[in-house]
Amino acid sequence: MHAEGVSLFAPGFGSDLKIAIPTGRYKRFLLLSTFRFRILSGQIITGRSTCLILADYHIHTTLCRHAEGEMEAYVRAARRNGLKEIGFSDHAPVLDQYDPVHRMAWEEFPVYVDAVLKLRETYPDITIRLGVEADYYPGFEHSLETLLRRYPVEYVIGSVHFMDGEAVFRRGDTFPDPKENEAFVRKYFDRLTRGVQSGLFDVLAHTDVIKWDFPDFGELIEASAARLFESVVRAGMAIELNTSGLRKKPREMYPSFRILEMACRSRIPVVPGSDAHRPEEVAADFKKAMDLLNTCGHLVSGRSAGNLMAFHQPPE
Repeated sequence: MHAEGVSLFAPGFGSDLKIAIPTGRYKRFLLLSTFRFRILSGQIITGRSTCLILADYHIHTTLCRHAEGEMEAYVRAARRNGLKEIGFSDHAPVLDQYDPVHRMAWEEFPVYVDAVLKLRETYPDITIRLGVEADYYPGFEHSLETLLRRYPVEYVIGSVHFMDGEAVFRRGDTFPDPKENEAFVRKYFDRLTRGVQSGLFDVLAHTDVIKWDFPDFGELIEASAARLFESVVRAGMAIELNTSGLRKKPREMYPSFRILEMACRSRIPVVPGSDAHRPEEVAADFKKAMDLLNTCGHLVSGRSAGNLMAFHQPPE
């Protein structure tokens, strides 16, 4: 174990306090409140002095085959929006070309890495992180482990988009029997839980994305999320407040306000992410995300849980 001092605030916002960050195998990020705070004997003591969310760590590229725009355009959009830091987190490839339609091929990953590293050189005024969004596919854990050993990936966003070839959203009336739909929802959260328990992920993406086509299962989704968060706490992970739901069918963020309350109550760190698939979506609706986090924190604990950011932590 070793540590590195990291400033918690952007210039002009809050304190210039620094803390020592211990490193760990998978904990490339330490997620902390952007409220003024100090850490004492493992306890976070928050204050009321706020600063802006100045980072977006969920950004895709055309390599995933369903995004638009050059990577440089995403960086320029981030700079226009005043971001101090971004992270590209495109869909990670899988060995044996499993699910090749929705992610880059294995041999394309070095191209992705090189592109991010070159952008760092071109735009030294903004911090650019190398991340991935990785679906949890049981039996393919070795694929992500291999990727993390070979390349300087700084963080991993975990998610579940497909189960046994079925998309977890945009399903329509695939299962007209309510019992089959209920079983599918339960299976989704079981898959998420197994992903959390794998120890491969730092942040859990769009927790309740399954609500897209299962609006009648709100109570089951909330109960399942509560059980999922028990594993998230044990794993020391964060969850994402994904603003892309505002641009899509649910017309609300992932997760819902009630599920976000559960995360705040469990003191699970929350990272806002735009899930940008177009340059103009970088940091989209982050002001609404900040407001929601503030409201959630006050309702849950009598104080604001803060607008949470991720700070880079170098690997051992």
